[in-house]
Amino acid sequence: GIIGPVFLTRFDVFPTTAVMIGLLLVATRPFWAGAAVGLGAALKVWPVLALAALRRADLPRGVAGFFSVIVLTSAAMWAWFGESAWSFLSGQSERGLQIESTAALPFVLAHAGGADIAVRYRYGSMEVDMPGAGMAAMLTTVIGLLLLCSIAWARLSGRLERVPGPDVAFAAVLVSVVFSRVFSPQYSIWLV
Repeated sequence: GIIGPVFLTRFDVFPTTAVMIGLLLVATRPFWAGAAVGLGAALKVWPVLALAALRRADLPRGVAGFFSVIVLTSAAMWAWFGESAWSFLSGQSERGLQIESTAALPFVLAHAGGADIAVRYRYGSMEVDMPGAGMAAMLTTVIGLLLLCSIAWARLSGRLERVPGPDVAFAAVLVSVVFSRVFSPQYSIWLV
């Protein structure tokens, strides 16, 4: 298929598999669903969004499974890599507005209309490098966080109890993808 090479050559297949296992277990085994999501989150951060699939009554058990795996894997990572185990977090905070992201669409359209839009190659992708790009990146991040908080609030208040858990998790992942300042081919794997 269309995403075959992307699917086969991306590390994201592994955390996505863990999330899928967690989603299959969410209705019957919330602790193990949380543990599977925790394994995915130990590999990449985004699987934490799949905890939104847990019904309010199952959240304590699911979160216990999640943190059990996170604590164990964090201890192992710290023992193996030391302080550099979490160096990826600072690298992510330094990334700019990638031209593939939703927030960069105004810049791309302006370029298509003849405007001179500066871009530069950083962190393996092309980023918009001009005034307004930082503000667009910050604005899209804030909007995404607000939407994720509204999903979390709706889940915690019981307003999403009738919505299938995997649909809630999909909505959270979709918000994360659409309102990210970066966009990568592996995001299609997350959504599949």
